[in-house]
Amino acid sequence: MKNNSRRKNNWPKNGGNGEGLTGWRGLCSLALVATFFAFSLADKAKKAQTQAEQAKVAAEQAKSAALDSAVVARNQRELARLGKNNAKLKEQQALEPEERAKPALIQANGNAKVAVDSLLKVAKDAVYHLEYDEALNSILAAAKLGQNKTKVAQALQEIAFVYLESGQKLREVADLISQIGNLLGKPKPTERNLSIVLKNLDANHYDVLMSRYFPVMLSVSGGTFQMGCDTALDRNCQDNEILHPVQLSSFELSRTETTFWQWGLYCAANRLALQDYSPNWGIDGDNPVVNVDWFDACVYANWLSSRFGRSKAYKIDSVGKTKHYQWKVSLDTISNGFRLPTEAEWEYAARGGLKRQSMIYSSSDTLDIVANNDASRTYSVASKKKNQLGLYDMSGNVWEWCWDWKGKYDLNMKINPRGPDTGSNRVLRGGPRFSYAVLCRVADRFNNNPLVASNIYGFRLARTF
Repeated sequence: MKNNSRRKNNWPKNGGNGEGLTGWRGLCSLALVATFFAFSLADKAKKAQTQAEQAKVAAEQAKSAALDSAVVARNQRELARLGKNNAKLKEQQALEPEERAKPALIQANGNAKVAVDSLLKVAKDAVYHLEYDEALNSILAAAKLGQNKTKVAQALQEIAFVYLESGQKLREVADLISQIGNLLGKPKPTERNLSIVLKNLDANHYDVLMSRYFPVMLSVSGGTFQMGCDTALDRNCQDNEILHPVQLSSFELSRTETTFWQWGLYCAANRLALQDYSPNWGIDGDNPVVNVDWFDACVYANWLSSRFGRSKAYKIDSVGKTKHYQWKVSLDTISNGFRLPTEAEWEYAARGGLKRQSMIYSSSDTLDIVANNDASRTYSVASKKKNQLGLYDMSGNVWEWCWDWKGKYDLNMKINPRGPDTGSNRVLRGGPRFSYAVLCRVADRFNNNPLVASNIYGFRLARTF
């Protein structure tokens, strides 16, 4: 009965006409629809969630891919940077040996320059003593070091000059000229005259060599002067120095006494033994030659005239005569060649010619200014004060041979006097290095046998216009 009443209570209250059932069914339909709709919404939500998750996954994947790409790009940039750095490092590494070598190269060049300077100094000293072969060895060693090429070339030029002018080792001269050209970057010459080729390599230095190995002649304008000693100015006047008028034509006189460099070239050209003229202190190129007698000076003058295409001033009768005392020497008065000055020419030039001043010594009343007359040996020419004409050592250093025979002055006016026609002694002027000051006066007269050769005798040359 309980069950019936429970069932009974579950029926709708609106009777038994079926309306209650219908209402219930409607509710069920609605519930079904709602359920379906709910499921539909849930399904859509699920799908949406799935799509959202898929989008999220895709986004994550895209982000991951983007990050991966960024990493790749960054890695590529880093690799590029590393590659660039590596290339730069390799470049630096390639340069490092060169950079490391630079100090060594600089040092090597510096050492080479020092070595060249040292070798050239040795060569210069050898040339100063006229030891040209020894000098050449040092210069060739310097040439191999590739430094100071101009100085090396000039040193070689001097050796070539001496060999060429003396007529020695001409084959070697050609080789030296080639080396000089290479050092100076000169093209191979087409000229066949070796003297011209040698000059063209360095004309300025060639001129220096010409003035070293040949006399430099200075013009002395002619005029009238009082020859002898003026007692009003000089208390040391001698009986053979009486004042008298002299008129001279213009002439030329060597700027210095003949040097050992000049005499050595002459000896080499004529196959003479240079050591025969050496003083006990040795041979120095820029010192005046000594130990030459009067005849030696005349022969040298003629050789020099031939060298420069001038007529010889002296006719020397020496054929078959081996001794100087057997020779006879006469002067060609119209020759334009080299010769010894006359005594009058020497004194006129020593006093300064037309520019002369009344002084005891050549251009000075103080001997120390123009000479070193207490020296134990000769000294370099042109190392003391020059006179008004530019002449050096007219007082002191060595006595200088003149043309004239010893004789008394002719007190009458004379034009271009040449002294006596005969005699036993030839005149010497200027005074030596160690003499009393009185002997270095421009008026002082000295003489000796022309055969005498002494380490206090030398000479300088004159030339007629």
